[in-house]
Amino acid sequence: MTFPAVPTTSAEDTATLLTWDAAFIFAFPEFAGTPQAIRITHLRTALLRTPSDVWGDLLASGVYALAAHLIAMSPGGEAMRLAGETTIYQKERNRLNRIVASGFRIAGLP
Repeated sequence: MTFPAVPTTSAEDTATLLTWDAAFIFAFPEFAGTPQAIRITHLRTALLRTPSDVWGDLLASGVYALAAHLIAMSPGGEAMRLAGETTIYQKERNRLNRIVASGFRIAGLP
Protein backbone atom coordinates (compact mmCIF):
# COMPACT_ATOMS: atom_id res chain seq x y z
CA MET A 1 0.00 0.00 0.00
CA THR A 2 1.31 3.46 -0.85
CA PHE A 3 0.87 6.23 1.64
CA PRO A 4 0.37 9.93 0.96
CA ALA A 5 3.36 12.25 0.94
CA VAL A 6 4.23 14.09 4.14
CA PRO A 7 2.70 17.58 3.99
CA THR A 8 4.91 20.62 3.89
CA THR A 9 4.18 24.17 4.97
CA SER A 10 3.50 25.20 1.38
CA ALA A 11 0.18 25.81 -0.37
CA GLU A 12 0.02 22.07 -1.07
CA ASP A 13 -0.35 21.43 2.66
CA THR A 14 -4.16 21.42 2.70
CA ALA A 15 -4.49 19.09 -0.28
CA THR A 16 -1.91 16.73 1.19
CA LEU A 17 -3.64 16.70 4.56
CA LEU A 18 -6.94 15.88 2.85
CA THR A 19 -5.23 12.88 1.24
CA TRP A 20 -3.89 11.80 4.64
CA ASP A 21 -7.40 12.24 6.07
CA ALA A 22 -8.97 10.02 3.40
CA ALA A 23 -6.36 7.31 4.05
CA PHE A 24 -6.88 7.70 7.82
CA ILE A 25 -10.63 7.10 7.44
CA PHE A 26 -9.90 4.06 5.29
CA ALA A 27 -7.64 2.67 8.04
CA PHE A 28 -9.85 3.76 10.95
CA PRO A 29 -13.47 3.93 9.73
CA GLU A 30 -14.69 4.43 13.31
CA PHE A 31 -13.58 8.07 12.97
CA ALA A 32 -15.69 8.81 9.88
CA GLY A 33 -18.25 10.59 12.10
CA THR A 34 -15.61 12.86 13.64
CA PRO A 35 -15.63 16.34 12.07
CA GLN A 36 -12.96 16.63 9.38
CA ALA A 37 -11.44 19.76 10.96
CA ILE A 38 -10.72 17.78 14.14
CA ARG A 39 -9.21 14.89 12.19
CA ILE A 40 -7.02 17.25 10.14
CA THR A 41 -5.84 19.08 13.27
CA HIS A 42 -4.79 15.85 14.97
CA LEU A 43 -3.25 14.42 11.81
CA ARG A 44 -1.11 17.57 11.49
CA THR A 45 0.00 17.19 15.13
CA ALA A 46 0.75 13.50 14.63
CA LEU A 47 2.79 14.24 11.51
CA LEU A 48 4.88 16.76 13.43
CA ARG A 49 5.53 14.18 16.16
CA THR A 50 6.42 11.36 13.76
CA PRO A 51 9.62 12.19 11.85
CA SER A 52 9.78 10.34 8.55
CA ASP A 53 13.54 9.78 8.79
CA VAL A 54 13.01 7.80 12.01
CA TRP A 55 9.74 6.05 11.18
CA GLY A 56 10.54 5.02 7.61
CA ASP A 57 8.06 2.45 6.27
CA LEU A 58 6.01 2.66 9.48
CA LEU A 59 5.38 6.40 9.12
CA ALA A 60 1.72 6.17 8.16
CA SER A 61 0.97 3.57 10.84
CA GLY A 62 2.61 5.75 13.48
CA VAL A 63 0.81 8.89 12.32
CA TYR A 64 -2.58 7.18 12.18
CA ALA A 65 -2.19 5.57 15.61
CA LEU A 66 -1.19 8.85 17.24
CA ALA A 67 -3.92 10.84 15.48
CA ALA A 68 -6.52 8.26 16.53
CA HIS A 69 -5.28 8.45 20.12
CA LEU A 70 -5.42 12.25 20.14
CA ILE A 71 -8.95 12.24 18.74
CA ALA A 72 -10.08 9.64 21.28
CA MET A 73 -8.59 11.71 24.12
CA SER A 74 -10.31 14.90 22.98
CA PRO A 75 -13.75 15.92 24.28
CA GLY A 76 -16.35 13.59 22.85
CA GLY A 77 -13.99 10.65 22.50
CA GLU A 78 -14.79 9.08 25.87
CA ALA A 79 -16.30 5.95 24.31
CA MET A 80 -12.96 5.09 22.66
CA ARG A 81 -10.88 5.31 25.83
CA LEU A 82 -9.70 2.48 28.02
CA ALA A 83 -9.46 2.84 31.79
CA GLY A 84 -7.29 5.81 32.67
CA GLU A 85 -5.58 8.06 30.16
CA THR A 86 -4.96 5.59 27.37
CA THR A 87 -6.56 4.12 24.28
CA ILE A 88 -6.01 1.07 22.11
CA TYR A 89 -4.48 3.50 19.62
CA GLN A 90 -1.86 4.63 22.16
CA LYS A 91 -1.03 1.01 22.88
CA GLU A 92 -0.44 0.49 19.15
CA ARG A 93 1.67 3.65 18.91
CA ASN A 94 3.77 2.44 21.86
CA ARG A 95 4.28 -0.91 20.14
CA LEU A 96 5.37 0.86 16.96
CA ASN A 97 7.66 3.16 18.99
CA ARG A 98 9.51 0.09 20.25
CA ILE A 99 9.95 -1.19 16.70
CA VAL A 100 11.30 2.04 15.22
CA ALA A 101 13.49 2.78 18.24
CA SER A 102 15.15 -0.64 18.34
CA GLY A 103 18.30 -1.64 16.58
CA PHE A 104 21.52 0.03 15.64
CA ARG A 105 21.25 3.53 14.20
CA ILE A 106 23.72 6.15 13.06
CA ALA A 107 22.47 9.75 13.13
CA GLY A 108 22.02 11.13 9.64
CA LEU A 109 21.86 7.76 7.91
CA PRO A 110 18.65 5.95 6.92
